[in-house]
Amino acid sequence: MGKNDSSLTRVAPVFNALMNDHGEFLPSLVALATSGHPRAESAREGLNLNLSTRRCTWGTRKDGERTVSNEEALYAPRSLLEWLIENLSEPELWPPASPSTQEKRRALARRDAAIQREALEFLGSAHRPEKAWWILEGPSRPDAYLETPDAIVVIEGKFTEPGLTTSTQFMRGRHQMLRHMDAAFERANGKRVLGMLIVEADEAGALPAIWRSASEVTVSREVIAESLPHRSVADQQRIVEGFAGVTTWRAVNSGFGLGLELAYAPTWRGRK
Repeated sequence: MGKNDSSLTRVAPVFNALMNDHGEFLPSLVALATSGHPRAESAREGLNLNLSTRRCTWGTRKDGERTVSNEEALYAPRSLLEWLIENLSEPELWPPASPSTQEKRRALARRDAAIQREALEFLGSAHRPEKAWWILEGPSRPDAYLETPDAIVVIEGKFTEPGLTTSTQFMRGRHQMLRHMDAAFERANGKRVLGMLIVEADEAGALPAIWRSASEVTVSREVIAESLPHRSVADQQRIVEGFAGVTTWRAVNSGFGLGLELAYAPTWRGRK
């Protein structure tokens, strides 16, 4: 965190500058991404990506000694929570919880029909808490969330991280970008969902091969099936076709002429 916190050192300064100086930056920003789904370009054709009517949240900010998050909370689709209740397998390490919560979850993993029914009844109630024994995925929080009249764009920013998160506490295969896009799709109400990564360039200013590979893997058949088991094949396709791919902070900075000082983190130097 601190000087290596991407929200403070990359996301907030870059998106603040884009919004202040380039009010209609979104089409050009998404167009910088590469190595995404082959149909991502056609998925964004004809979209109104003007941010004049918008909900835009990103990054974190300093409030005295506190770091305050501005990130949008995207709640897990109900269909995913239902799928987890019915298909939970006992992982090597569950998050810490009370004995009663752990016992309920062990019963779900044993396919205890009565406990499954109880969990589904709780899930079907009007109130859904962020945390409960039957809530097996919490909200995802993309680093930037931008909503236009026609689309929702979710962006994950990376700085010193070596790769994407590819699992959650209750799913061994739940890739980070597809998780964001899945949750955004749930609230889209017919709007298209686009997603992209912005990562650190190597010392030569190029996109590191590890991130190009991570972007390509995100839309592989295996990852799609693992990450979106609760979605129909048609909806899986709609979601992944919006993944534009990956670009670098340096490419955004230079491409828009932002002139920001984006110093390397020492832990990143030499990574390919």
